[in-house]
Order: sequence, then C-alpha cells, then structure tokens
Amino acid sequence: MQRPTVEERLSMYTILGATGNIGSVITKKLLEKGETVRVVGRNAARLQQYVHRGAEAFVADIKDPEALTKALTGARAAFLMMPPGMTSPDYRAEQDVESHAISTAAKNSGLQYAANLSRHRRGLGRFWDRTIPREN
Repeated sequence: MQRPTVEERLSMYTILGATGNIGSVITKKLLEKGETVRVVGRNAARLQQYVHRGAEAFVADIKDPEALTKALTGARAAFLMMPPGMTSPDYRAEQDVESHAISTAAKNSGLQYAANLSRHRRGLGRFWDRTIPREN
C-alpha cells in the first residue's frame, strides 16, 4: 500500500466504530464527498465495504492506546466513540479503560480536531479536557 502524501494526511478523517450505526453514516457521507477516510473497527471483513469505496481500513481494539494512536496518527480530524457495552459485567470500569485509551491516543497522535460521541454521561469529558487544547 502506498503511503499518503502530506496533503492527504492533513485532510484525512479517522472514524472509530465505522461499521456501527453512527460511524457508518459519517463514513458514507465523507466518502461520497471524496474525502480521504481511515475506518477503524474490530473486524477487518466488515471494514472491507469501505475499502472498496476508497477508505483505508485499520483494525484495532478500542482499549489499546498504542493501536489507536497509530489509527489517529496523520488524521486532521476524527470521530471518536466508545461502543455500547451494557452486557459487560462492569461497564463503568470498561468505559474508563476505553476513554483513557482514546484520550491517550488523541493526545499522542497529534490529532487536531475531534467529534466525540459518549454514552451514559461518562464519555471522554474528564480525560478530554486535559488532552486537546481548545482554540479561543
């Protein structure tokens, strides 16, 4: 696979949960507009629907900050979200691990802009406020 040019990297969007309900809509709209998109998900086979339309697939576990850092590196903007985990025996602890991984990756990747979808009022807020400086 050919490496993206500097111009492509500066205009690339990374979408977490690209095959989910919201991520899939965002991904489709960006691809329809001709944008450069990196789709992130747990299942490579499910990401292929976007690869065939020009997206770059990236398989990662939402709890792995190193993998997420790689997924976000080179993106100008990203859609960040944590998948629903209501079946987890301790979903609050799982949320903490996921939000820490995402916020660490956002900080370490140099991500400029992000739209975050959180769940159950426990999203990235407490980590996010310390991670990405806001412009005035």
